Amino acid sequence: MKRTMITVVSWTLIISAISMVYFLNIIERKENEPFVEAMVSDNLLVNNKIIEHIGLAEEALKEFGAMSSEEAAKLWAKGMMTRNGVLQYAVMNKELQQDFKNHLSNENNTSWVTGTSSPWITSYEIIDQVDVSSKVKLHKIKFNLATAEGNEKPVYNTLTIMYNDNKWAISSIR
Repeated sequence: MKRTMITVVSWTLIISAISMVYFLNIIERKENEPFVEAMVSDNLLVNNKIIEHIGLAEEALKEFGAMSSEEAAKLWAKGMMTRNGVLQYAVMNKELQQDFKNHLSNENNTSWVTGTSSPWITSYEIIDQVDVSSKVKLHKIKFNLATAEGNEKPVYNTLTIMYNDNKWAISSIR
């Protein structure tokens, strides 16, 4: 089965649709049910629904992939800048995806928001690309940072991006 390849704009639409499902999936309290019991009951139902939706979203993401190593690098960098773990996860290979999920569960994180609020990433650019082979590329990304006090020193990441299963996916982040 050939995988469907999508663009950055399509990823944004998918993320927006997933977010809408969460916000529209509100569980109503039953009439005459004590408030505390209703909250516990509703929270369990909401948590179960969120877990179900995340599982469905993960399955859907398997059908998509980056059409180029540069697109994978840009999506990951955009995910870093916007603190969107879903964008980051979407362009990782299976091993990194599992590590990412383990990290989220070890941190008792119930969302896919990544990074910190300060310093934050103000912009990014791919500053170097090395073609190791036709199926392996290295991309060096510069992240410009800021705090409420002003600009910080930039940080750099080097991504190893490999072509496998008809898509480009990040296999290491340094």
